[in-house]
Amino acid sequence: MLNVREQRRLTTKEKLIELLDAMIDENKGKNITTEIMADYLIQNGVLVPPCKVGDEVWVVFEWDSEPMQGEITMVQQQFDESWNLWVSRHLVFNATAIGETVFFSHEEAEKKLKERENK
Repeated sequence: MLNVREQRRLTTKEKLIELLDAMIDENKGKNITTEIMADYLIQNGVLVPPCKVGDEVWVVFEWDSEPMQGEITMVQQQFDESWNLWVSRHLVFNATAIGETVFFSHEEAEKKLKERENK
């Protein structure tokens, strides 16, 4: 018997398969590129978050001289279709903070700190 999470994943997979089958039917005889696939999925409501749970991130606060290492613990879509990123269970950032406060590598975070020092 499937647990709720497995059932949800299966339902999502089935919906994606239906969408892809419909896209193939609509584009018979055409060369289907990954760009066409991506456009079709997005036009039909597939949501793609900016990262996933478990991703390692580095957070740069204005008052710190070193980036803080963290982990994405939840990705949440808001009613306005923006994304909130929960870092290490207690910090919440809007996805617009990616590249400004939240980084996917230590090197990117260090670079941002140096840019701030040079201002």
